[in-house]
Amino acid sequence: MDDQLTLIQDTREVLGYGDLFSIPYEVGTIETGDYSLRGCETLVAVERKSLADLVGSLTQDRRRFEDEMKRSRLLHRFWVVVESSPRKILHGAYRSAASPQSIWESLVAFTVRYGCFLFAHDREYGAKLTQSLLTKYYQQHVKVVQAVARATKGKS
Repeated sequence: MDDQLTLIQDTREVLGYGDLFSIPYEVGTIETGDYSLRGCETLVAVERKSLADLVGSLTQDRRRFEDEMKRSRLLHRFWVVVESSPRKILHGAYRSAASPQSIWESLVAFTVRYGCFLFAHDREYGAKLTQSLLTKYYQQHVKVVQAVARATKGKS
């Protein structure tokens, strides 16, 4: 962990947020999720989902997505940022034969099993939310660990 806050965007992220971030970021490999903090990739991550991607992840790619969600439980914090609103899901504003009720209930089931899904209106808000989540995590957790490490360094 270093003293400079730097976001990491996974190399497999196709339509990344990097150009929308207002703080430093770099592209790197993240095992779980699409975004993390440099030096904290095994502690915290954010998974980005467009509405189409979310629907696909809850239907035809469900096994792969559930495997990722299971891996996410090994992290200290993990969020899924959905670039949509619940209203669009409930009104079926997506291209899929899956019923809105089925998608909604799957989303709720995954939330109960694995954790937090957060809705961001679109890609711009998704980027803002992702940056804010990771920045706040850094401020509240990483800096505390660094302070404890510095304080105990002189006592050993």
